[in-house]
Amino acid sequence: MATSVAKKRKYIDGYINYGFTSILADGIEKHQCVLCFKVVGNDSMRPSKLKHHLMTIHPQYAERHQFLQAP
Repeated sequence: MATSVAKKRKYIDGYINYGFTSILADGIEKHQCVLCFKVVGNDSMRPSKLKHHLMTIHPQYAERHQFLQAP
């Protein structure tokens, strides 16, 4: 049987547009919301999930980001 290996998503500087930064805790890179300090799992580091967090948890800040505004 083949064993699956979980894909580790690396932090991209553009994630700050969604309100997330990278922290180092116990030698492990973790991703944290700069507004509510929530640490999210590795599978939550997709831009769509980061945008969803920003729009549902912090809607007052979501309108300030130009990536969310219509062209």
